Amino acid sequence: ALVAKYGDEPRLAVWESILSNLGTLERLARGEPEQALIRRFLINFIQPRFAKLGWEPKAGESAEERQLRALLAGALARAGDERAIQEARQRFARYQADPASVSPEMLDFVVNTVGRYADGATYAALGKQVAAASTDEERNRFGGALTLVQDPALAENTLRMAISPQVPANLASVIVAGVGREHPDQAWQFAVANREVLLKSTDAVGRNRALASVVAGSSDTRHADMMEGYVGQNFGPDALVEARRVGNGIRVRAAQKARLLPQVRAALQAAKQ
Repeated sequence: ALVAKYGDEPRLAVWESILSNLGTLERLARGEPEQALIRRFLINFIQPRFAKLGWEPKAGESAEERQLRALLAGALARAGDERAIQEARQRFARYQADPASVSPEMLDFVVNTVGRYADGATYAALGKQVAAASTDEERNRFGGALTLVQDPALAENTLRMAISPQVPANLASVIVAGVGREHPDQAWQFAVANREVLLKSTDAVGRNRALASVVAGSSDTRHADMMEGYVGQNFGPDALVEARRVGNGIRVRAAQKARLLPQVRAALQAAKQ
């Protein structure tokens, strides 16, 4: 149906829209059986177009084709495609020796993928890149990759970075919220246990938003209830307004999840028959 609507060769903007919608479904399905079905559909849907682009740029290809290659590679990797993950790891190894070996278009794909699937050695290598960064852009790129890590033990290391004296105070809540998108319960427990350290140099607006931001990407009403209750007991009325705004967003996504996932399951299982 997607190909029928957009044609065999949809443009970059169309691919961005398609993958954004499918990515939303994949995130709503976190921890549910439908997530594996959606990821397999994503991989099968993307691979034919990616095969035409290939992993290496071709003479005369457009800037849009280079951007599309990076977009599709990133989507494949997030869906768990082993070839895409391995390509990212190989390119990151080359990047450490020669940063020019990875094109600007592919750099975020490489860094985010190796961050998401990092083992201890890769995590340490990314940490060295953060320490050696000469610009805020580089520091944010490699530091952001550390918040994506799927290994809970390594995610705990990233959380502890947030209260390190070496990390600017204004980045503490950003780091915790970043980990919260992948590990909401773990990040929430850390934020509550280290609340005063995290908020000690934060302005009033930041204090009002900090705790709510930790679970802001969730689609679990349990997180909304937990967060609103905690904020109501420990912060002022302005913070509670923000907590309820975030909580309402979580509940909207929870309702979408309850409505959409059975439809997704039925559609994808029918497509397999």
